[in-house]
Amino acid sequence: MLVFPQLRGDAGGVLGNLLENALRHTPPGGSVELGCVRDGDRLTIAVADNGEGIAAECITRVFERFYRADAARDREHGRSRPYRPQTNGKVERFHQTLGDEWAYTRLYTSDAQRCEQFPIWLHTYNYHRGHTALGGQPPATRIPNLSGQYS
Repeated sequence: MLVFPQLRGDAGGVLGNLLENALRHTPPGGSVELGCVRDGDRLTIAVADNGEGIAAECITRVFERFYRADAARDREHGRSRPYRPQTNGKVERFHQTLGDEWAYTRLYTSDAQRCEQFPIWLHTYNYHRGHTALGGQPPATRIPNLSGQYS
């Protein structure tokens, strides 16, 4: 069981992150339980799940801002959360690429013709076009077990 330090400010965000992590790390068919007890002006909240748990060496650091116990989600792996500046930048870059390489590369005679070309461009973008951030590899190389590639 984790004991929260006294929280001020975004306690709801902390609780939301804690529940999100519990759900993410609990296997299918597992359970996540949330309980709270009020004692005067204090509220004790407990979240229990039957997921893999937090490594003992990480327990003391879980309330540090930006700390990630899951090494696969650190900055080195390039993942980010929605609606954050770094994510918005990635979306803006994708939109720029979308315009430069598909929507405005040639003159289309109709919207239907442009829409017809989109799946072709998207396939090329995901499976054949190298990306600098991925060491020249297309995004599909980073995703295990893509549809039709199950081992």
